[in-house]
Amino acid sequence: MPAGTVNGIHGVREKLRREKSWIEFPYLDLEEAVKTATGVQSIGRTSCQLNQLSTRLELPATGTRVRVNTARIFGLMSISQSIVTLTSLGIRIGDPEQEAAAKIDAFLTVPLYKSAYEKFKANVLPEPSELESMMESEGVPKKQKEVARRIFMRSAKQAGFFGVRHDMLISPFPQKSTGGISQQVEKPSQNHGEGNSAGRSGDFGGNYRHPLINGLMMKLPPEGEWTIEARKKWLQAASNIFDLIYTDCGEGKGTLAITIDKDSAK
Repeated sequence: MPAGTVNGIHGVREKLRREKSWIEFPYLDLEEAVKTATGVQSIGRTSCQLNQLSTRLELPATGTRVRVNTARIFGLMSISQSIVTLTSLGIRIGDPEQEAAAKIDAFLTVPLYKSAYEKFKANVLPEPSELESMMESEGVPKKQKEVARRIFMRSAKQAGFFGVRHDMLISPFPQKSTGGISQQVEKPSQNHGEGNSAGRSGDFGGNYRHPLINGLMMKLPPEGEWTIEARKKWLQAASNIFDLIYTDCGEGKGTLAITIDKDSAK
């Protein structure tokens, strides 16, 4: 075979090697994976035929396989000889009492997402282009990095990582000794305004508080200067968290609004 032909073949192989992803990530988000897992449960509890799942999801076989592969990457199921079987995580995610914690585990099961979480947890996420570059360096093909980032952001939100701030990955649950959930609400980086020493201890006087409240308190800066705009953002985050974890007792009427008079606050 002529040398030019050999070099050409090697060139094509090298290009394909560079373009091929070497880190696994889904092309659909976490909610789609959850729907697929609950679809299996609605048919046969822990397993079913692929064609049965297609009928349940009202999708052609190709579309069903894409969703099954998405659920597999999130650690919710496996497939063998057209039989789809839920993992223990896939079973947990269909239980309303375990769903929220299972979603965190599922998110962190994805190799790309786990890597991004470890790099950026408790820090402000970089600009989209920077995040895409990080994903490309991890092995996401250049042509797929934008899609990978968008699916990552949607899945992180669905798993609850943006419950405190929309631009920081903060796990909403404490970690258990087993199960893979993060051990504690992450403490914000010193580069982004950590809270006081009492807030950083995580227990606030020894009484249990919801992890989202802990995360909110960790964002309080030490005594000193604090811009009006930053205060307003903190108070708005507090209002959103209270709406999430508390129910209205019905004794009061009206609405709650956050306003700060910059002149009187000086």
